[in-house]
Amino acid sequence: MAVRRSALAAIGGYDLSLGPGTHFHAAEDLDIAFRLAAAGGRLVYTGSAVAYHKAWRNWSERCQIERGYGIGAGAAFMKYVRCGDSYGASLFARWTWELGVRRVGAGLFKWRSFKPMYLGYCQLVYPLVGALRSLRVPVDRTTTLYR
Repeated sequence: MAVRRSALAAIGGYDLSLGPGTHFHAAEDLDIAFRLAAAGGRLVYTGSAVAYHKAWRNWSERCQIERGYGIGAGAAFMKYVRCGDSYGASLFARWTWELGVRRVGAGLFKWRSFKPMYLGYCQLVYPLVGALRSLRVPVDRTTTLYR
């Protein structure tokens, strides 16, 4: 992900409550993309930009990461809803359907494996955890940032 400094400054920068090592664990990239698009910015995908990511985590670390992704996504989506953007609710529903329900179903019926089912379960349950945690943190409705 690359963002122009001027565009990042125009939307108030990163939300320091999202991302690794924070209260909400993840979703800083999702949040930047959402707020840039909501501010009228342009998001561009290019297949020519390639990044190699070595998936080196063991199963327990992967589970921890998935839980963090869910918590962060739920907190980000609830932040948008709290700021009056109903699209956040649509994103929440799509996230839980695509990464939760479909993964559980694929693990059960296609792969017949516990692991994809558990990862899907994480995306059904932990976004709700993030959304509920979000309610305890004030939000600046003008900048769409946690305070």
